[in-house]
Amino acid sequence: MSGATLKYCPKCKTDKALELFNKHAKERDGLQRLCRDCQKESSRKYLSTEKGITTTRQAHLKRKYSINLQTYEELLLSQGNKCKICGVDSNPDSRANYLVIDHNHTIILLP
Repeated sequence: MSGATLKYCPKCKTDKALELFNKHAKERDGLQRLCRDCQKESSRKYLSTEKGITTTRQAHLKRKYSINLQTYEELLLSQGNKCKICGVDSNPDSRANYLVIDHNHTIILLP
């Protein structure tokens, strides 16, 4: 950076202090294009869309279990839309009510 203390956010159309922008290594100035508030609003909007929900779910399944959404749905269908081990058809511990792949519905601590 060349000593600038302000950066323009194209979404809210204002100049803001550099501290109000998150880091982004691939940007020329090392900061995200949008200020934190605008970025948060943009992310919240996207994650509430069907595409955002699906993309987030796919990324989670890939990262945690190394499977894709289609494989998860086929597995669930082959089990009659229930957990193969305990037979439950929903997971109250999950915000989205997805059944877990590794069967960790609850954690039981032994004395």
